[in-house]
Amino acid sequence: MTTVRTEIIGGVAGPLEGLSARERQVAVLIADGWTDREMAEELGVSVRTVDFHVRNALTKFDVTSRHEIRHRLREGSCGN
Repeated sequence: MTTVRTEIIGGVAGPLEGLSARERQVAVLIADGWTDREMAEELGVSVRTVDFHVRNALTKFDVTSRHEIRHRLREGSCGN
């Protein structure tokens, strides 16, 4: 089974297109079920910074929850 992490190695096409590099990282970690605190520790940033990137990703995906981001990445589609 191909994971979301594997899919972004090949490029930025598909559902992650239009996201910044950090937003892509955060979206992938969201899809993997990470919490804001876990992402902050992994990425070496504050929880508030992670929250900022999460909110941006939610807006760009045109969704209201992490679950929807996870679903969109697994399905390979983005809002719009």
